[in-house]
Amino acid sequence: MGLMDSWEKWSWKQWLGWGSKLQSEYDKYRNLKTPDWYIDMTDNIWDHLSDKTKQFLNAFVMETVKAFDEEFGKDLLDRVIKAIKKKLGL
Repeated sequence: MGLMDSWEKWSWKQWLGWGSKLQSEYDKYRNLKTPDWYIDMTDNIWDHLSDKTKQFLNAFVMETVKAFDEEFGKDLLDRVIKAIKKKLGL
């Protein structure tokens, strides 16, 4: 039983030290959901974009929807995607 008690104490110490901080960060990102309309809009151009552009667009959408209402976010993103499609020749 000594080994299990030591393991439990060590595990608890790790949780208190840094594990709980990681869990709260994980929960924050797990609860974010990319809007369905964004997925529908970007579906046909997504494979043509670089990873850096994909990361930028994801951050852009999440910040826009958070800062403004969803309709404004849709309209703004629709215009951005049309410009990307034009540039890519799609």
